[in-house]
Amino acid sequence: MAPLPDPSARATALKLLAAALAALAACVLLAALIPWIYPGEDARFALAWGDELGRLHVPDFDGPVPAKHPLTLLVGLLLAPLGAGAAIVAYGAISIASFALTGYAIFRLGEALGGATAGGIAAAIALTRPAVLEQLLTAGKDLPFAALVLLAAALVVADRNVSPNRVLVLLLLAGLLRPEAWLLAIAYWLWRHREAPASVLSPTTICLALGAPLIWAGLDLALTGDPIQTLHHGQGRAEELAQLHLGGGAAPSASRSGPALERLANGLDAGIPGAVGWGVVAGALITLAIAAARVRGRPLYSLGPLVIPLAIAAAAIAVSILAVVAGLALPARFLLLGALALVAVAASATRRRHRSRAAWVALIVAVAGTAAMVPADARDVRSMVTERETTSELGDKVLALGDRPRVEAAIAACPSLAAGGRDRGKVSLGQTLAALASGRDVSDFELGRSQLLRRRGSAFAYELGPEHPAFGRDLEPEERARTAQRKGPWTFASRC
Repeated sequence: MAPLPDPSARATALKLLAAALAALAACVLLAALIPWIYPGEDARFALAWGDELGRLHVPDFDGPVPAKHPLTLLVGLLLAPLGAGAAIVAYGAISIASFALTGYAIFRLGEALGGATAGGIAAAIALTRPAVLEQLLTAGKDLPFAALVLLAAALVVADRNVSPNRVLVLLLLAGLLRPEAWLLAIAYWLWRHREAPASVLSPTTICLALGAPLIWAGLDLALTGDPIQTLHHGQGRAEELAQLHLGGGAAPSASRSGPALERLANGLDAGIPGAVGWGVVAGALITLAIAAARVRGRPLYSLGPLVIPLAIAAAAIAVSILAVVAGLALPARFLLLGALALVAVAASATRRRHRSRAAWVALIVAVAGTAAMVPADARDVRSMVTERETTSELGDKVLALGDRPRVEAAIAACPSLAAGGRDRGKVSLGQTLAALASGRDVSDFELGRSQLLRRRGSAFAYELGPEHPAFGRDLEPEERARTAQRKGPWTFASRC
């Protein structure tokens, strides 16, 4: 008689097959998406600053530049040895991994809240939102941030006695990208201390809970001499944007209740319903109302697992309020995490104990609302893909221009650098990528100078020829022939 197959060996073989299929799917996803991804401003500056730190230069974090974030700065430093082109591709690969991790995390959270069906619905809704796809295509930091927090939430919902260090490590990493995770880490530590004090009193656990803000402040202090430079920089950027919006007039004070409330209302509307749709928001509210009716008269934590995503959404809104009060800008992407948490809440209406007429209404409202947005979402995605294609083409051209030996030699002879042109966003693109290609510091560039070659130096210009008056004065024919280089809409010229 033939021996019976070993069940454990069969299970191992199935796991290996699943892992191989997952790896194959990841490779297909990487190959399919990488051509569409091109890092946005935050990611480009992280790469450029990482390159500067790798050359033992301290970057200039003031002026019209994005805020620095410790984790993206570390990624930029680690990718710097790859060179400009390869580092951009690697950053795109990290964005794809973050997208996949976000899908996995929200599936796990939805599964823990309402079963596998809820997890599948939550992942399908989340991964098709234009706000999520925009973060994917621009390699934005808000996508890995959301993935880390949602994964931590899934661990807690699935097992409230999970090792606190596992949860706090994820929140620590998330806290090096955005400050909402600071509140969540401290709130989680306090909750676990209330439930089981001995589990969170070790020095390691306390350090994990408080580590992110301390690391951020320490990095600010080490690099700029100001432990809250990121906050001060954000306030300055908000004032600059307000002045641009008003056409150069005085910036509105964030302390005035009218403008502040208006900014908060607009930010919340664009950040939550604008990201996932009013159908999902309504479905989440109905689901919460059903759960609240079941625990009427009892404390909020009696809502059970729904408290976790509710706390995430509340933390996102609380930080948004604090940002407005502090005079900071409030982009819609700051609320992406809270919006995704509500997606999981809406999908949890499939939970067996919630299966009632009202629960089905909540689920139908969420799914139908999402389906109704498909035409508009498709237009948004097409627009984003077209914009990414254009940006990628422009970026490749300025990288190629900065890599030319004649350009490198001219910069070495004329080290004073400038960047300018017809479009401020495109000029910023050229500035960071030209710095990466030529191995120079981003802060070496004088950005947006009205006369690029006013005296001596080298300049990268967008949609300006070397004969344009913006070069200070027309280049002499021999100077033009000797130094002027073109690549698409980009021009490089030098005068020494």
